[in-house]
Amino acid sequence: MIVTPFDYEIRDSARAVGSAAGTVVEGTRNVTPPKKNTSSDNNTTPPDNLVQVKDVFMNPPIPAEFPGGDEALQTYIKHNKKYPKEAKTNNIKGYVHLFYIIEQDGSIGNIKVMKGLSDGCTEEAIRLVKEMPKWKPAYRSEGRPVRVRKSIKIDFGN
Repeated sequence: MIVTPFDYEIRDSARAVGSAAGTVVEGTRNVTPPKKNTSSDNNTTPPDNLVQVKDVFMNPPIPAEFPGGDEALQTYIKHNKKYPKEAKTNNIKGYVHLFYIIEQDGSIGNIKVMKGLSDGCTEEAIRLVKEMPKWKPAYRSEGRPVRVRKSIKIDFGN
């Protein structure tokens, strides 16, 4: 395997801090891309802190779908969301905005908080997304399943 600058991303304590191409994603350090192997066996072992990255699509031709569609997703949230007691007591209102990846098999992964709330609301939103049933995966036009990034805003008390 030949390592290219875009095949890996740096992992530091389980969070991405930059790409192997040297672009800072989060944090303040730049990273040097791994050296390409010029030996005859074309076998390069990446450093331990690099993890292979698969493409993530934003708008594939055939989008991922929650089982039953958007109405079923709203019903799932409505019936499974538990407003944290501390948030109710402190009159916390607003929404939690999350990004997540729908994997090629329809499972949920890489949940990121874009906007959170206090008193357990963010944790509850993450729990809801983690426990979602498998989605119908997204597909490229040639019929190959692909990873896709989605976002959701979960409302608390509004």
